[in-house]
Amino acid sequence: MVAELVRHALIKVKHYTLPLMLFKLLLMRIFLLTCLVVLTFSSQVNAQEVIEVVKQPHVKAEEGSSAKEELMNLAIEEASFDGIRGIIGDEKTERSKDIIINKVIKNSGRYILSMRGQNFSKKGESFVMDVTMKVSLKGLRTLLLEQGLLYQMEGPPKVLPLIQITDRVSGRRYGWWYPSDEKEHSFLTSQLDVLHKAMRDELQKIGFYSMTPVVAGMAASVPESYRGENLQRADYLFLGEYFKSSIVLRGQIVYRPKPGAENIFLIDTRLEAIHSGNGRLMAEVVRTYETDSGAFRSVIANKFREMAPKLTEDLSAQLTEAWKKGTFGSSVIKMSVVGKISPLDLENFKKTIVLQIRDIKALRERLIEARKTTYEVDSSALPQQLAQSIRSSKFAKFKVDVDDVSSEGLTLKVESK
Repeated sequence: MVAELVRHALIKVKHYTLPLMLFKLLLMRIFLLTCLVVLTFSSQVNAQEVIEVVKQPHVKAEEGSSAKEELMNLAIEEASFDGIRGIIGDEKTERSKDIIINKVIKNSGRYILSMRGQNFSKKGESFVMDVTMKVSLKGLRTLLLEQGLLYQMEGPPKVLPLIQITDRVSGRRYGWWYPSDEKEHSFLTSQLDVLHKAMRDELQKIGFYSMTPVVAGMAASVPESYRGENLQRADYLFLGEYFKSSIVLRGQIVYRPKPGAENIFLIDTRLEAIHSGNGRLMAEVVRTYETDSGAFRSVIANKFREMAPKLTEDLSAQLTEAWKKGTFGSSVIKMSVVGKISPLDLENFKKTIVLQIRDIKALRERLIEARKTTYEVDSSALPQQLAQSIRSSKFAKFKVDVDDVSSEGLTLKVESK
């Protein structure tokens, strides 16, 4: 009898134990997935440097429904201007109001992550409401960068073309900045003018202004000592500064016969866009084109008209990328961070310094050593100027001291508070 009871008990245990274990495993899996979702969301929020902003706008309106929408729009505008002033300063914000309203605030969905209206009421003749928003500083900064508002220059970036054409078929060479016989070089002059106009039209689409030296007769303004065929890199940069251009586009275009072919020619092109202030390469285009068979000037002119827009499109795409990355007009310097700081805190410090120090455009990890991490920094300031900006800044979660400064970079001693 006892044996029979034990046997029934074991059957019951087996019958209920397996489902119970499966249920527990299911609960554990749900718990782990929930934790993963929370951690992922948390990391995304932190990566975007999200802050909470509360505004209480008021507006006069006849109907409550229209008032609510207007109050929301006013809250977005107020929060946007507050954030932008904190990033680029009051003076530049005031000067750039039109761009901010039409280009930044119109795209507020890229940095306003969420918003909620509460306590909607009417006080006197006005409607009021508390509006709470989650604002991504990273998203706002990216949008300002795309519109060129993080750069120190005023107005559109200017491009000065210094491109030389060499005709190896007729034995001629032409550059607009040095003296030449107009009749002898009329064909090459017309070719260069085609390229200048294609550059002007294409770069205008991205908000850049490309000069047209041939049409504008700029040769007469070039200093005597720079009117030569063989300019050095420093000479190009000087002329860029002299004509107040942000970018110098130096290049060589060579016309030559195709080896082993009759009446077919090659056009070799090499263009380099260099920042006038620091000599940094911003864009580079190297191409070789082949003409159809025919008379030299005719087939060259046809091919050149065809290739000029393609060259300038490629150049424009590279300049746009540099502009949006924030590396436009910046120099590359080294920044080392030393001290007892955890990997998580180091990553948070990296995000914090990029947000707080306007002169830092981008920051990339290059070398990790014991208690020392070295970064490559795209900066619009020299190491000494950057060090001064860091000294005068207060970091809420970190104690930061400038330990050393040289012409190549700087060393920071960082500790978590």
